[in-house]
Amino acid sequence: EALSRMLAFAPFGILLAAWDRPRFAPGIAGVLAFGLEAGQLFVAGRTPGTTDIVLAAVGAGIAAAVTRRVLH
Repeated sequence: EALSRMLAFAPFGILLAAWDRPRFAPGIAGVLAFGLEAGQLFVAGRTPGTTDIVLAAVGAGIAAAVTRRVLH
């Protein structure tokens, strides 16, 4: 499940690396994941977790680093 969370946010890292902004990938993914997790407060049966936010940031960061390495 952790890998799927990381892969879900990898496209953000790839896009930002392609736009020559790879250092912003973890932050932007973290903010997006935070918004999704905050939304779970209003859904019955769902509980937000900080682990998902961290995994999203890590996944986007790794994807940005790999993309940057491949492109340059």
